[in-house]
Amino acid sequence: MKRRLMYALVAMTAMFAAVGLTPNATAAGTQVVLNKPPTARITGQTSGIFVGDTITYSGTGSSDPGGKIAGYAWSATAKGAVVGSATASTAAVTFTAAGTTTISLTVTDNGLLNGLFGPVMVQKATTTLDVTVKVRPNGPPVFGAPGPQISAPTGYFASGSVAYTDPDGDDVDITKVVCSGCVGTPSIYNNSTNAGVPNALQHGGFSVNTACYPRNIGLEITISDGHGHEATTYRSIVVYQGTSSCTG
Repeated sequence: MKRRLMYALVAMTAMFAAVGLTPNATAAGTQVVLNKPPTARITGQTSGIFVGDTITYSGTGSSDPGGKIAGYAWSATAKGAVVGSATASTAAVTFTAAGTTTISLTVTDNGLLNGLFGPVMVQKATTTLDVTVKVRPNGPPVFGAPGPQISAPTGYFASGSVAYTDPDGDDVDITKVVCSGCVGTPSIYNNSTNAGVPNALQHGGFSVNTACYPRNIGLEITISDGHGHEATTYRSIVVYQGTSSCTG
């Protein structure tokens, strides 16, 4: 008789566990205790996100009515990738393509402990968060400090240099140099050093014929990123070699 009762209790425990319940033995008899499922919650930025951005999302707002959250499991659709730990309470997601990325969080509770019958089957809950990802608008190039520089002339030709950056890493070129007080058309020199690296310093150069020195020249320099964005700077510079001289 005792053996049959034990078998019956074991069978009943397994049945209850399968549906998230556990029998709790008390002096008044056996009562059924419900292990309610947890609630999963994701908080974090959902808009104003661009391809290449990495955003951190939190699952700490998740809760369990009868215990605590014991585990986290993060994932993202093909347009996003979880970087770092995917089982912590927070997750960093890097967005790799434009469109809608769905972030998913599954939380697991710690079950219920009820004396003789041990822990009940743990419960899980899943929630998702849709994130809109856009391609970052192409930005214009920016002149670097301190602006165009002119070296002392060799003969009547003076060399200049210009520094600039581009937020997208586009290959920036000097497209126009206008020199007031110079003779002829300035020569322009471009290179591709640091092209492809966002905000990295790039350089270009030019050469002007001052005809005389000392000479106060006015420079108008235009740069372009090749995507329709330009920037222009103006500077007045005195070219001086140490003596006074003019051609002709």
